[in-house]
Amino acid sequence: MISLGLPSVMVFIAAAGWALFASYKATRSGRWLTLVMFWLVIQGALSLAGFYQHATTPPRIMLITFPPLVFVITRLLTLKGRDFLANLDLFWILAYHLVRIPVEIGLFFLAAEGKVPLGMTFEAGNYDIISGMSALIIIFLQLSGRLTSKVLFT
Repeated sequence: MISLGLPSVMVFIAAAGWALFASYKATRSGRWLTLVMFWLVIQGALSLAGFYQHATTPPRIMLITFPPLVFVITRLLTLKGRDFLANLDLFWILAYHLVRIPVEIGLFFLAAEGKVPLGMTFEAGNYDIISGMSALIIIFLQLSGRLTSKVLFT
């Protein structure tokens, strides 16, 4: 098992906490929060068990992305799912993207520890942190009334 430095662990715990909090606030659903937490626990257990460390065909990493993709597509194809998506709180959907900032900082810490390649960080050209910082600007503009929900949806 790989040991991580305390700053990396703290940043990723904060990021996960923010993601769960913003997801709950956006959906206003304890059921949704339970589903997301269950998914995170399953993926964490598989990861800790070394499940994703083996190269296989098809790649096991697809288990992280494929089921959520199927879930989202099914939500888009059903009336109940479209209602769920239409009732999400726009502010919290925007605020959710703030999670990108601590994730990128955490990746930078991990690169400094030699745990991930430098190419995954903003220092080497992965500018995902800009998405998080632009979310801050969009939230500010929305809260100040300079940017309406109608503009955001177009």
